[in-house]
Amino acid sequence: MAPRRPRTLVLLSALTLMGCGGGLSAQSPSTSPAELRQNTVSVRVATPEKIAAVYHGIAERLKLKGKSDLAEFFEGQTSGEFGSGFLIKRNGRMLVVTNRHVVDFADEAEVAVDGSDEAFPVQVLYADRVYDLAVLGFGVQHPTGVTGLKLARSKIHDLEGVVATGYPGLGGQPSYQATKGQVSNERFTMQSRGQTLTYIQHTAPIDPGSSGGPLTGEGGVVVGVNTMKANGRDNVYLAVPSEAIEAVLKRADAVIAGRKNKEWLIAGLSDSCGRLVAGLRRDGEPSIEIYDLITNDAVAERGFESTDPLMKTDKELSDLFYENPTTTLRIGVTMRLWKEAHGKEGLPVECMDAPQDPESDSVRLQVKFEHATRDTYWRFEQGYWKLSGFDKMTSTAPPSKPAKPPSKKR
Repeated sequence: MAPRRPRTLVLLSALTLMGCGGGLSAQSPSTSPAELRQNTVSVRVATPEKIAAVYHGIAERLKLKGKSDLAEFFEGQTSGEFGSGFLIKRNGRMLVVTNRHVVDFADEAEVAVDGSDEAFPVQVLYADRVYDLAVLGFGVQHPTGVTGLKLARSKIHDLEGVVATGYPGLGGQPSYQATKGQVSNERFTMQSRGQTLTYIQHTAPIDPGSSGGPLTGEGGVVVGVNTMKANGRDNVYLAVPSEAIEAVLKRADAVIAGRKNKEWLIAGLSDSCGRLVAGLRRDGEPSIEIYDLITNDAVAERGFESTDPLMKTDKELSDLFYENPTTTLRIGVTMRLWKEAHGKEGLPVECMDAPQDPESDSVRLQVKFEHATRDTYWRFEQGYWKLSGFDKMTSTAPPSKPAKPPSKKR
């Protein structure tokens, strides 16, 4: 029988994600179309080197099998993606707000502003677990002559006018686009990960690559971040509202400050490992928490070997692999960890300290199972400690007694 699809790991809904595809301000006229264009940016993300190597290898094997279309698809996955974002000034520092799914599989990206051939490197400082938002930070190089956009103080209401800006693709390249529309539902709600999330539903057209771009009110202040469009519906687009953006920026502030604090980092590592243990102990299927804890390194090193056996008996997972391979590989690693945790060595119990390698860029923790131990390796990525690698379990269970031979009948 094919393994049951982990419902918490694959969102099958009528909504389709677009893309790869500060201070607050009152809504009074303050941002000109030229300023809006200057502060809306293109976000370019390169496929991590290790994952690109995996896809290149898959493409070469498909070529040998005569499956040129699929080979071309996987070669295309090695070249990276692009989305949109906007500049915002926070505590004297210029940041970029975009969608989490634009930078989901990257630690770094590049940002380009209108009228400049220069691309500025940025780090993914924080990716929110609840809303589809991420905050990026510049290094030494950053755009000049820009002020950043402001967030709206008040909520926008039905039938108010809005403008969506971003860099959807045109001719295979990001191209600036500004469209007008109006709010068609000021409070569209949707369930995600057991929480009710609120979005702004509007009619300003967005296209693949628009993800992460700002939705502004008539005064030019940001009322939302464009995130998705409805599949099979015309003129139905959703944006994360400004109050959620402000909440995510505050969480990003805490991460930026916390990275300088040893106690904060230790507490975060303990929390992440505790989430792993709790997620692996779950009955029936793995927790979404585990999926969130898998780094790109773990996907690259363990993804295909973990996913390939599952795809042989699970057509749905196999189909997903040819639509969104990196997501599928992450699911494969998650399922592998969960199945191994429900094996003969018993369930995981706790996280324990372990000797560290001073030359390593990861932190080692030992996870104690009921009848085994396992070494795990952790890296700080996108605002959290995540699992970058793991070793085989070492059994601590006493050897089982050999079965007695059946007695001979006389």
